[in-house]
Amino acid sequence: MGEALRVNTVLQDLDLSGNHVGKVGGKAVGEALRVNTVLQTLNLSRNGLDEVGGKAVGEALRVNTVLQTLDLSYNDLDEVGGTAVGEALRVNTVLQTLDLSWNRLGKVGGQGYRLAEPLATH
Repeated sequence: MGEALRVNTVLQDLDLSGNHVGKVGGKAVGEALRVNTVLQTLNLSRNGLDEVGGKAVGEALRVNTVLQTLDLSYNDLDEVGGTAVGEALRVNTVLQTLDLSWNRLGKVGGQGYRLAEPLATH
């Protein structure tokens, strides 16, 4: 899956919700998002990404310039994953919608970060 996203030049919307991607798959998706130049909507909800996958996706958001909608709900993200996503939002100027509901972000991971531009959340 990760390799396919790396070389994808057509797919704009991808729903992987509820597929038990896990932390290894989450890491692969994160690495692919670093180089993918067309995917605009990604639903990774209910995949058990936890700290490893959440951090990888968060770090990818720092450099991804096309993803506009991302659903990371119900992934057991903790403070590390939440912080990685939050820090990415400081520099990411294209993400418009982000769902982090039903995670374990905690006090640190759930802190608001100053965004590069307004972001619609639900």
